[in-house]
Amino acid sequence: MKKKLIFLLHGPLSIREYQTFGVKHLTKKFDLKIVEIGPLVDSRYYKFGRHFNHKIIRNFSELEKFLSLNKGAMCWESGFSFNSMRIASLLKKYNIMTISVDGIASVPIKSLGKKSYIKILNKRLKLLIFNPLVFINRVLFFIKAKLRQIKYKEVDIALIGGESYENYHGYEKAEHKIFCSSLDYSDYVKKKNVKNFKSKRKFAVFIDTYLPFHPEHYDTQNKFINADEYFSSLVSFFELFEKITNLKVIVALYPKADLKKYPKYFKKYKLVSNKIVELIKSCELVMHHGSTAQSYAVIFKKPVLFLTSNLMEKNKYLHDNEKWNEFIGSKIININNDNTNFLENKKNVLKYNKKLYREYLKNFLRYKSFANVPWYEQFSKYFYIK
Repeated sequence: MKKKLIFLLHGPLSIREYQTFGVKHLTKKFDLKIVEIGPLVDSRYYKFGRHFNHKIIRNFSELEKFLSLNKGAMCWESGFSFNSMRIASLLKKYNIMTISVDGIASVPIKSLGKKSYIKILNKRLKLLIFNPLVFINRVLFFIKAKLRQIKYKEVDIALIGGESYENYHGYEKAEHKIFCSSLDYSDYVKKKNVKNFKSKRKFAVFIDTYLPFHPEHYDTQNKFINADEYFSSLVSFFELFEKITNLKVIVALYPKADLKKYPKYFKKYKLVSNKIVELIKSCELVMHHGSTAQSYAVIFKKPVLFLTSNLMEKNKYLHDNEKWNEFIGSKIININNDNTNFLENKKNVLKYNKKLYREYLKNFLRYKSFANVPWYEQFSKYFYIK
């Protein structure tokens, strides 16, 4: 009899998640049940479009009934909300093992080590004075992070996709530690031999993060990020970038984006969905505001420009995402400034820090000898052996 495996998703499964989560493989190896709990934990994520039809759980009564029928299973909750603590207690009640995938999420986890606590405190005080709404959001984020740590103090199964995750909170007590590659590196392993993306001209890739439409930021970010103003600044920068570097800009769309929103803003640019590996493998340079897809730039040794703007620097977005730049040493570009001089020095534009890229790969993307095996194959192999 196959072991039971449950995915509790905070929102609809995207095509990219279907691939990186290894759904096809895990369905063969386990009795896999995928359910959406968006209405239960965060209705904002529930608004994303659907590619797959999965069971939707709308309240805790439904969830408890479902879990009671799957005693002894293994469970991965795809996100975290204030209701996650209650979910964790139900999992424990029905003897369901919790899986933490933080260790394969391809997200750098160390604090911004170069910055003193005094500087961080000053930044927070400025937020409180000039952007109290954003400050409150940061406090809530901090509380959620601490609750997440409490939840994973008793994690049963820890997936470790990089050396920095070995001592991640709660992992030292995990009954099962599975060393493997991260979600993004696993995706690379399966697709590394794909054909290059066809383009008549050399190009740069902009990794779209669905800003300013992403529901995660609805409460705070959208009050600061006006879509018309944001896209106008971004397109102006793209025009300058193409003119000076002679590189075409191609937009890699956010996997769950509503495609109907984009033609109005990106009239001149090629929009591509679900081909992030092919695009970054074939490009000359990567640009983004903060995305786990930065992993592919590191894997393929592509230079990165971290794009910000006056709007983003006023709100939580930059404060949450500057860590992406910190760990690989990429250049920060404010798209509202005159970046002519910088872009004219093509050598600097196409430069990357080889040492930091190697460290990023080692710490956050793959674990030693398990690097070339997708995480889900290592996961199923581990439990078959057990």
